[in-house]
Formats: sequence, C-alpha cells, structure tokens
Amino acid sequence: MQDRKRSISVHSEVVRARAEEVFPLLCPVREYEWIEGWQGKLVYADSGLAELDCVFTAELFPEIGPETWTCSHYEPPRRIDYVRMSPHTVLRLELTLSPAGTGTRVEARIVATAVDETGDDRLAGFDTGLCQRHFGPCLRMLDHFLVTGAKLPQAEALAAVGLDGSGHAAP
Repeated sequence: MQDRKRSISVHSEVVRARAEEVFPLLCPVREYEWIEGWQGKLVYADSGLAELDCVFTAELFPEIGPETWTCSHYEPPRRIDYVRMSPHTVLRLELTLSPAGTGTRVEARIVATAVDETGDDRLAGFDTGLCQRHFGPCLRMLDHFLVTGAKLPQAEALAAVGLDGSGHAAP
C-alpha cells in the first residue's frame, strides 16, 4: 500500500450571531450573499440550498484546481460537512457550530489527502495553518455580514487577519 500525503488543519472563531442565523449561510448558494468573489455552482439539491447529498462545484485553491463538493453530514444548526474531490485530492471540510456567549463559535477542520503523486505535490504547500489562512478571512466576512447585512470586501478581510491579496502573510 502506498502512503499518500495528508494535511489536517483546524481554525475557529466566534461570530456575533446565533447558530440558527449562521448555519443557513454555510451554503453554496447563500455564500453569494456574504463572500465577495464566491464562484460556487450548484449542481443538485432538492431544496436549491445546502442539504444532505447536495452537490456543487467550486475552485477555492488554485493549487488544487476545480473540486466537486457533496454535503456528507447535515445537522442544523450544529454541523455541516462537505467532501471535496478533485482529480488528485480529496478534502473533507467539517464546520461545527457551538454557543459562545451571545455568539457562535465556528470551527473549521480540513482533512486533505492526496490520491496520487500530483496530489502529493499539490498538498506539499498545505500545513496546519491552512484553515487559519482560509477561514480567518471567511469568518470575518461572515461576522461582518451577520452584523451589518453587507459584504466585507475580501481585501479588508485578508488585511484584518494579516494576509495579503494572495492569502500569504502581509509584509
């Protein structure tokens, strides 16, 4: 058996809203409301929104390429998981919501696994900070939307967590 490369990363933050308000926004259709530049495309969902076994496509990481996502766990308003497949990798994204004072702690966990040598190469740049670099700005945008009803520009969300426009540490 050949061992492939795997990366596991976790990040959590508190947003200023109840889980019942947060959970519905963790949806490939609703993310257009609060994520500047979101490009998810719904392939199938009975309800037209996130649900168990819904399928959509997106490309979040240029080094991974286009992914097909399916919702593998759907437990409103506590947890939603997506399995994300590309030709060379499989990622599982687990989003868990829990009460935190008057807000909600959102924990994101990504388990990324290569399925071949190309996937090994593509995951080489992934590390334990992957979730922080990706979900730090996302959760800032989510919190901003929940509080103001408006989108936070992606550049502002990146800068707020110390990243530049490419998602790397700002100088």
